[in-house]
Amino acid sequence: MDLLAFPVLAMWLAGAITTVLRRDGRVLPALLPATPVRAADPRGQRDLPEKPREVRNPLSYLSAWSAAPDVPLMTVSGPRTTLRWVALADFTGPVWLPDSSYRPAGPDLPPPEVVPPRTTRTTVKVSAGDLPGDWLPVPGIATRVDGVAVGHDAVSGTLLSLDGAVAGHSYTAAGMVPDWSGWKGTRAAAASGTGYERYLRLPPGAPARLRDIAQAAAGNGTAHQRASRIAEYLRDSYTFEPGAPGGHGYAELAELLVPPGRKGGGATSEQFASAFAVLARAAGLPSRVVVGFGAGGGGSRVIRTGDAVAWGEIYFEGLGWVPYDPNPRKRSEASARPGSQERAGHDGTYRGGETSDATDTGARGAVPRLSGGEYTLLIDTQLGLLVLLLLLMPLLRLRGVRRSRRGTARASSRPGQNS
Repeated sequence: MDLLAFPVLAMWLAGAITTVLRRDGRVLPALLPATPVRAADPRGQRDLPEKPREVRNPLSYLSAWSAAPDVPLMTVSGPRTTLRWVALADFTGPVWLPDSSYRPAGPDLPPPEVVPPRTTRTTVKVSAGDLPGDWLPVPGIATRVDGVAVGHDAVSGTLLSLDGAVAGHSYTAAGMVPDWSGWKGTRAAAASGTGYERYLRLPPGAPARLRDIAQAAAGNGTAHQRASRIAEYLRDSYTFEPGAPGGHGYAELAELLVPPGRKGGGATSEQFASAFAVLARAAGLPSRVVVGFGAGGGGSRVIRTGDAVAWGEIYFEGLGWVPYDPNPRKRSEASARPGSQERAGHDGTYRGGETSDATDTGARGAVPRLSGGEYTLLIDTQLGLLVLLLLLMPLLRLRGVRRSRRGTARASSRPGQNS
């Protein structure tokens, strides 16, 4: 075989192998794990919206959804775990706002700066129905998303569909679900100083008694103890009232909050999560609000409006965001039936000495398994490499023989080699 044909054959083989192995963009990371490939992703060339196209605040859905808890939003299959939807860290006084600094990302997402000490790797498949907005529900700290182009906010961990509204899309999401069960937080310090001001900021216009209520509810002790007491105060002092009027700003909190020891009125997850985060900031604890969905029931399950829930989180140095559950179990006497955010079970949130449902699901301790698509990728990759090796062996042998002949000829022609 003419060696001049070798480059042409190599190019043909590369094209053939690429065709065989091309499976939803995962072949290059599989073959060359140390090679950066995101720059070649065409999604990186698209203009990314500054914020989700759905302008409504995701937290504001919860009150209305609690009054109509049976509307299907999506179907989820995989281990039972809470799905995180949107994190909101900027409080303006009237509303909480999600971050909007989304950057295009490939299927493999950038790792977080801090990883909790105990996590369980979980993968779920989501088929979105009438889910509003562009945000993607994912398990825990998302590590990979397949099936939809995504924008990633590295600070909050929130994911955005670059294809517009998520309704009608199906995708697979993998993530690390933190396990906070049994965590005491004895030596854990709440973050402070440069870089964390936004999580402590309270705009002007706060209710006059806000700081007094916050200090009385939090008391003294470690940051974890104080956060736990604020959550306990909200759970014990109020009732869950499906369909309570929406709103989660200063005006609504001024009506809702009462001093510890007194019984307050009813509200929904929207108000309780906001109250926790605002009270935490007033007590000097860096906080944010997260909106998500409870695990639901069964292997392949329908997540409904009543599974939506919000909770609060506190940032601890070296640990990251730790969730707290401020939502009461007691229902308002006026409410007709159990529902909505009670059915969600408030998975994924920390409650004193209790074990979180999100960390006690079938996902705990489970060995990560490959989906059918991933098995196909591995088979195709191995087959392609085998085919490439078999086709190149004659060429390599031919080149070896010619080198050997050339070497012999040169050796015999060198001066002084003949004895």
